[in-house]
Amino acid sequence: MKVRGIDLRRHDTAEIVCDCQREILTFLSRASNTIEFRGLIPQALGITRRYIHLIRTYQVPVEKLILEKRLSKSPEEYRSLNHQAIAAQQLHREGRYVHAGQNIRYIVTADEASIQSNRAVPSELFEESTGYDPEAYVKLLMTSFVNLFLPAGYNMSQVKRRLQA
Repeated sequence: MKVRGIDLRRHDTAEIVCDCQREILTFLSRASNTIEFRGLIPQALGITRRYIHLIRTYQVPVEKLILEKRLSKSPEEYRSLNHQAIAAQQLHREGRYVHAGQNIRYIVTADEASIQSNRAVPSELFEESTGYDPEAYVKLLMTSFVNLFLPAGYNMSQVKRRLQA
């Protein structure tokens, strides 16, 4: 199966999202026409629902949650702290050389003490006791579903409602 322009093909997509999209695409490949394809969409939602359950019940290995983004600036130059900037600054504080253009691998975590609910930890500094933010990964799964089915009329609000997420 050749795929282009979806999350599965991107280098920065978490492996759990790729696994879900791959399973959906394999399932949809059974359809031989548009009518059959549309008939399989509810079951594709079911596949996504199963992955959401795995994430929310912490049954996903940490290795499948790693995201990778390229830094556009040096860590100290960031004013707005996105996930890769947060992870880069942590690496910098650890004494590691971090620079613009470098790829940063991180896991999204929930920091209850912070005003910003979503934080990130470089994958090499992540400890199981830290825990990941399941809702950040649920959102990635739902976005990947929308990316596949937007041409069929599924937007984010519809997907949230149908997945009751």
